[in-house]
Amino acid sequence: MFQIIKDTSHNNDLEFNPSNFYIDVDLNIIPTIEEMFGIHKTVIKLSLYNYTNTIWHKVISLGLSQHDDYNIEKTIRRMCFLALSPIEHIGEIWTKIKNEAPQNENLSELISYITDTFIIYNGRVLNPTVWNHYDTDNIKTISYLDGFNDFIDANIKNSNLSAIDCIIKLKSMQQDFEMEISNPEKSNVASNIPKKYKFLEAKFNHAKEK
Repeated sequence: MFQIIKDTSHNNDLEFNPSNFYIDVDLNIIPTIEEMFGIHKTVIKLSLYNYTNTIWHKVISLGLSQHDDYNIEKTIRRMCFLALSPIEHIGEIWTKIKNEAPQNENLSELISYITDTFIIYNGRVLNPTVWNHYDTDNIKTISYLDGFNDFIDANIKNSNLSAIDCIIKLKSMQQDFEMEISNPEKSNVASNIPKKYKFLEAKFNHAKEK
């Protein structure tokens, strides 16, 4: 797919050479991105949503979602919040999380899973530089891209829609999304956000700074 987009862009005097990629848990795409766009020229990030969702699926599979133990819940929340902690402190924070975690066999298995999957630097593609978003500006997830489905559903049966037209439309939509994110005061979407959610966002940013 990347090659098709690159070729179509090139044939129409457009440049397709992104420097940042946000991915889901389909990690097989990482070698392709590095090969096509340069291993030292691109920044690859696991979506924050997919990071936390991966942990949550493991929580469910271990039966931990059924627990009403506050300390277990706190440990799981801390695991998720690692993605928003300073990357240079992850090792120290992770040690504290493990030391303060309550004794529970399934929770111990979850801790081992997080350690093996996200923490250990052993050449794995999911090292902290991929899933940590402490220094990520603005966009931290790709879940909002689901909005493109409306465009795709409306145009997929349009036989007159060429590849270049599709790229141009998607590019225009992406620019609109980025404008809404980077200039919320000018966005109609942002102005309609309930106050309670704005308050939660402010609390979230304050917690991150702490």
